[in-house]
Amino acid sequence: MMILHRSLILILILLVSHPLAFSFDESTRRPVQQRSSPAMSPCGGQIVFSAPGTNKTGDVYCFNLKEESLTRLTSNPEFDGYPSWSHDGQFVYFIGHRQDKSNIFRLSTDTSDLEEITSQKDLIAGKVCPSLDQQNLVYVRRRGQESDMMLFDMKTHAEKILPANGFHPWPIMWLDAERIVYGTFSPMAIREFNLATEADRLIWKPDLKEEGNRHTMVAECTLSPKGDKVAYTVRYDYWYDMLFVEDLESSETRLLLNEGKKMMDISFSPDGEAILLLDEMDNRQEGLITGTISVVDLDAGAVEALVNTETLKVLPRDPFGVDD
Repeated sequence: MMILHRSLILILILLVSHPLAFSFDESTRRPVQQRSSPAMSPCGGQIVFSAPGTNKTGDVYCFNLKEESLTRLTSNPEFDGYPSWSHDGQFVYFIGHRQDKSNIFRLSTDTSDLEEITSQKDLIAGKVCPSLDQQNLVYVRRRGQESDMMLFDMKTHAEKILPANGFHPWPIMWLDAERIVYGTFSPMAIREFNLATEADRLIWKPDLKEEGNRHTMVAECTLSPKGDKVAYTVRYDYWYDMLFVEDLESSETRLLLNEGKKMMDISFSPDGEAILLLDEMDNRQEGLITGTISVVDLDAGAVEALVNTETLKVLPRDPFGVDD
């Protein structure tokens, strides 16, 4: 019974900690829980994220690092979230809930024009990953407790399921026009899929051991833009995280951050020299996980707290060289 009880606890914790994990109210098909999901622009000068907005369900905001200013990009009576950038920085993609449907939208950073990309009733979860030329999108479609990694052709609007070697896959980035890097939840791993050959290879998996009676698990992982480093968080006793960075060439692993709290939505800066993350707060507004968006410098280990996503307050900063 103890083994079964521990397994059930682990499953629940994994579902909460997974980068794509959020649930929907089946009666309204609205999200019960979603993440702030901060993402840095290709130039490194702006960060988009979700925060409590209209009806407390979440809108998309943009933080300008140089001007230290906040701009609300969407105002939706339902929810908008999980923003991501196009490779050229001209568009912000996000998941929007409108008329009982969850679909992909694209917002022009130049004209503010808003375009609905998909139109379907299936639930689309997590961040959208546009290809380098924006001809294709990769995202996750939820089917109850199951997830499929989908490829969407922007010209034909054709959609197909991509084979994934693992449970609950999520896209991380495109390496080029044919190769997609994705993560899997069970087992936790980072893999590469080639669209042309349909070859799938393992890039990284954690080598984690139990520490006495303490429970440890890898909660999140991501790959650097150059593909030479992996950042991952290890959750201890279901409660707090430690952030590690592993060099894939040397296999050297070092502890980067240990602040005794949960860290979510980790991603590398475009230059691979810093890590963006969300420090989760204890209180959650209407199911939206809020906290402090911070940037961690890989060399110095210095942490910059940028924005409190609950209060939308810009925090005092000590810049360490983020370009505009």
